[in-house]
Amino acid sequence: MNHKTTFRRSRPMVLAVLLGTVTVANATDDKDWSFSGFLDTYYQYDSRKPSEPLLFGRQFDIYRDRGSIAVGQLNVAYKPSNSHAIGFVANLTVGKNAELINLGEPANRAYEAFHQLYATYTFGGKTPITVDLGKFSTPIGYEVAESINNDQHSRSFVYTFAQPIYHTGVRVSAPLTSKLTGTAIIAQGWNEVEDSGKNKAGILSVAYVASSKTTIYCNYYLAEEGSKFANDNGIFGGFGFTTDSRAKVCLFDASVVHQATDKLKVGVNGTYGTANHASGASFEDSKFYGVAGYAKYQLSPELGLSFRADTFNDDGGVRSGTDGLSLSSFTAGADYTFKKNVVFRLEFRRDAANRAVFADDGTGANNRSTFTFAVAFKF
Repeated sequence: MNHKTTFRRSRPMVLAVLLGTVTVANATDDKDWSFSGFLDTYYQYDSRKPSEPLLFGRQFDIYRDRGSIAVGQLNVAYKPSNSHAIGFVANLTVGKNAELINLGEPANRAYEAFHQLYATYTFGGKTPITVDLGKFSTPIGYEVAESINNDQHSRSFVYTFAQPIYHTGVRVSAPLTSKLTGTAIIAQGWNEVEDSGKNKAGILSVAYVASSKTTIYCNYYLAEEGSKFANDNGIFGGFGFTTDSRAKVCLFDASVVHQATDKLKVGVNGTYGTANHASGASFEDSKFYGVAGYAKYQLSPELGLSFRADTFNDDGGVRSGTDGLSLSSFTAGADYTFKKNVVFRLEFRRDAANRAVFADDGTGANNRSTFTFAVAFKF
């Protein structure tokens, strides 16, 4: 989505929660607790000269010609055990990324401090079944919201425009065979904690371990998206409508990850979605789809090279706001890990479009190059 909203408020209460949780961590040696976190920062140069500092088509790396703190995140988990059947996961976030993730949230900023917050319970037996209740990350796609868990700092157009980031509801997962795991989710909707409509979203997901080197993921998503009411950012539902619209959204997604050698990992992700019978005339019977290819080569335990090529099409403009928009990008990056806790990244990215959607000194351009230097601190 094109992020144009200027956010005004900080969240000092979240900082207090983070500090309080760290105190708990220092006070307990319980092996069932786990704590981790990171701080993500970057500087980005844009070959174009837009009149405003925001970059169209980027999910998180939206700023140019300035240093930025993308996000700070603290991860707290309490694993279920024989002594306590219920556990929980909490990913607490502050920073611009948290605001961007919740841009279309019907509840506005009420829950943006919690990237994930859910309780978990596992039923034992021959086939253990895990039930999660709360807000959790989507199973859809190859990339994730946390940059340190991706091969590159930026996200593909496929991630930005074609895939949700989080859901809120009930998630049930179980091993179906020794190689196949199934997951079923009933959720509020696309990037929603507070439901924008009457109907729930349904998600089916399977992960198949084809071999010791190859894993296949498939996802199916079905929901009615949109709302009659706009949130504080003028967005009608988590799907991202900018007008009073309703649509039946259906999405298919598949990824393959293959560890070709000890040093080389490759992957591919494809997503195809439809949005039918929306009330906004320009959004009726729309489809959006894209594919991304990935390669990561580890030169040494500290130094790696990464490459990504992706393309996205928006027939009807339901995701980008521009009917018939086609976007593509090529990204090359290098990362160096210093003492396991600091990750330095250099990234070159070339974006292209069939329309002049990239701002350039008051006009538009159909291509853009960016250079990014990012530093992440992990603990």
